[in-house]
Amino acid sequence: MSEYAKEAAAAALEEASGENIQHRVDVPPPGGGRLDSVIRAGSKLSAVAGTLAALMLFALIGVVLLGIIGRTLRITTFGWAYEISGYLLAGIVFMGAAYAALTDGLIRVELLTHRLGDKATGVLRLVASAFALVFGAVLLVLLWRYHSYTRDRHLHSESLLETPLSIPQSVLVIGGTLLLLELLRQFVQRARTLRADFGSSPKEKP
Repeated sequence: MSEYAKEAAAAALEEASGENIQHRVDVPPPGGGRLDSVIRAGSKLSAVAGTLAALMLFALIGVVLLGIIGRTLRITTFGWAYEISGYLLAGIVFMGAAYAALTDGLIRVELLTHRLGDKATGVLRLVASAFALVFGAVLLVLLWRYHSYTRDRHLHSESLLETPLSIPQSVLVIGGTLLLLELLRQFVQRARTLRADFGSSPKEKP
């Protein structure tokens, strides 16, 4: 299992370099309005987040192996390893979510889209993007409130590290923000594609 995780992390590091992203997703071209500039900036940051998620995965592997070695050799139990592993796992999920959306790596079921025409598929994908955008916005608001609650009350973990919980929770807010920007990019991209498809439809002669 660890070998598979190492291969996945290495692949994420290679792809997060940005060399193949332009070929895999339709990031808005240079120029355009303010919205396109925000989307392009978000896509670049999502690529960086993918690299950070891969590094966190390597760190998680190292922490787990260190804990196993310590217990096997009966040197120490590394009580902090469980806490750090939880923080790294949360960082991998939230920092990697935006990168997965950027590279079109999120899982989706295409049972209906295979049976529909191009325009109907475009409408269905646009509606799905709208729902995902609303979900991402609600998730970001809840994450921000959760982080603010922890920060204002100066809450710490109950372990020996006594980690200020606002520090690892800030990764959730950053990841949620990048995910929302990627969902916005998908929605704008699909809306423009759908408008172009309907605009290019041949007009019926009277």
